[in-house]
Amino acid sequence: MFGWDTDNRRRRLSAGARGFSLVEILVVLVVLVLGMLAIARLFPGGFATLGFTAKAAAGSSAERAALAYAKAHQEGLPDAIVGLNHDANRWGNGDFYWWDFPINQNRVALPYVVQGFNGTQPDDARFSDIDYQRRILGERLMIPPPSTVNTPNNEAACLYNALFAPIYSAQPLYPAAAPSMSTVALGVSAYSGTPMRRVQFSFPPTTQNWQDLTPLGDFGYGIDYGDPVACPAPAAGSTTRNPTLYLLSATFDRVFKVDLGFHTPAGVSAQAPPDNWLVVPASNSAGLQLTIDLGCAVTQQGLSFFGVPAGASVDSGSEAIYRRFLQLPVATAFSNNNPYEYKVYDTTTGLFAFNPLAASLSIPQQQGRGLMVKIDYDVDDWHILRQDEIVPLQPVDATGAYAIRLVQGGIKKVGDTEETINFITGQPSSSNSFLYQGLVRFYPDTPTRTGTPGVDLIAVDLETGLALDSTTCQPGGANGDIDYNTGTFHLAKSISLKSPVTGAVVAAVNPAGRHIRVFYRTYTDLGVSLQKASARYYLFPGIGPVQHEQYSATYGAGYLLFPLTDVGKTVAVDYSYVRQMQAGNGTVTKTYPIVGEMHQIQPPDAATANVFGPLVGVAGPQGWVRLSNADPDTNHAASNGNSDPAVVANSIQVSAVRGSSLHSWSSWRAAGRWQQREQSTLQARDDVRQ
Repeated sequence: MFGWDTDNRRRRLSAGARGFSLVEILVVLVVLVLGMLAIARLFPGGFATLGFTAKAAAGSSAERAALAYAKAHQEGLPDAIVGLNHDANRWGNGDFYWWDFPINQNRVALPYVVQGFNGTQPDDARFSDIDYQRRILGERLMIPPPSTVNTPNNEAACLYNALFAPIYSAQPLYPAAAPSMSTVALGVSAYSGTPMRRVQFSFPPTTQNWQDLTPLGDFGYGIDYGDPVACPAPAAGSTTRNPTLYLLSATFDRVFKVDLGFHTPAGVSAQAPPDNWLVVPASNSAGLQLTIDLGCAVTQQGLSFFGVPAGASVDSGSEAIYRRFLQLPVATAFSNNNPYEYKVYDTTTGLFAFNPLAASLSIPQQQGRGLMVKIDYDVDDWHILRQDEIVPLQPVDATGAYAIRLVQGGIKKVGDTEETINFITGQPSSSNSFLYQGLVRFYPDTPTRTGTPGVDLIAVDLETGLALDSTTCQPGGANGDIDYNTGTFHLAKSISLKSPVTGAVVAAVNPAGRHIRVFYRTYTDLGVSLQKASARYYLFPGIGPVQHEQYSATYGAGYLLFPLTDVGKTVAVDYSYVRQMQAGNGTVTKTYPIVGEMHQIQPPDAATANVFGPLVGVAGPQGWVRLSNADPDTNHAASNGNSDPAVVANSIQVSAVRGSSLHSWSSWRAAGRWQQREQSTLQARDDVRQ
């Protein structure tokens, strides 16, 4: 029987085996360490790339969500979202200019200039990156039915939450250090979204004219287009008269927004500016017939009325007149006879209250009930994100809590260290901190605006306007809790809602199925904004500088000039031009109408400096487009490659310019710099309001 000689086998293997020397082991270790170091060097770049990709993906997701939000609220979208600049002396002539409008570039932040500040001036978050464009003009709403139960001010009111809250301020604000500077905040204004009905008056007015106007009441006006304007107005008894407006009297002050077109003495077409307010004082005599001269510029109650220039003629049928709503203090009761009243209950949640009369007011000539309203305001900060949610009907755990997952996780928490300098409410400008103070930031140049110290999340019930905040949603809180890292918001099975006006608890409700809007910030300072070309551009009578919602066609050669803050936006232009062609032994002249020609507004960069050389420094830099059927530019031969020599000089007649693009921008902070992305879409023609 054979067996294995294990001992002998071990001896043979041991004798023939060769080990590793110490030098070989050290060489292997050196190679291994160097390899590990080389691999380690890849990780920071890899992590940075992954971090940027994650933030860029979050930004893209936020942009898509913003466009979806706009589509879902199409009927209420504002006429325009435009840029603002609080320091005209720093950046140019006017509130709406920005010389280097940076498209797809990092925007340089505006230094915060405040007296008494110690150290390097910080960036002003109100005017940095995407916050340059945050003025909402003409957000549209139909007055909702009045609410009489659990209202924030314990009164009957028609409640509405603005689409893009928080609102910076309910009143115009000026920097305390330099009150002569442009406004930091527009404040809020509200006016009718439906023009009043016209009655053509003769001169002098007849009894029949007034009888035709009387049934229209607050919804009608009379007009006589008159003769070319003279200022001061022609004397009483004169056979000539300025354009004249006729109204029925009222026992309260009224303000009207007046749009109208005219021709200057040189025959140039123009329109009154978009913010043209006419104040009509109260009259104590009921039924009094009011006559108002439209020919001279005046300023009343801080509002400017652009009278038709001397020698100009009003274009018949060009005017549209809208009634402005009166803003009441929150503590003042709504009147029983003036439906054109509103209050701003809360700027943080953007909560408006309208006089209940406005919801049921009967409009003459069988046009229904209730008023259409437009509102103007400034968004506080696009980096305050908002999210609309329907609270789930089923709780997520045995405690009965309901969970809402905020799509942009990582909620910024009060007390967190951040890169933005925070000023402390009620303290001088020298008292500041890098610790996050709250959702709405405080600035010492506007001390009446305190912000939201200690609050980093707010949820508002869109049905009642009542709200809760993060102070009651900490661990063990009565209303739930917040997981700041994952961005999960838990609501208790019974929550106590507060009045944003008084701060008192008004109602305890089960949140299941309720429509809420949540406001919060993220660790990355992610922000998302909408920018929108104006639904309608008004014709400016000169070359410029044009302001928001205006364009100029005075330069000629097929050029239209626009505000710089509209660069990158797309407009549709209706116009006609005359073309002259040789045919046989003669010439044929024909007028061609063009409807809806699309153009993207271009910046005044170096490539176009030779075209607009005479304008820069005289009218200021402006955005521009050149129509496809342009006549030659006699001032700049180099630009004529884009013209048609057969187009008759100065034959272009622009009839309308309408904005047709909607843009969403996202911005976030990375390594001390702002990164940005943009998405844009064209609105369908049916969605572009006239």
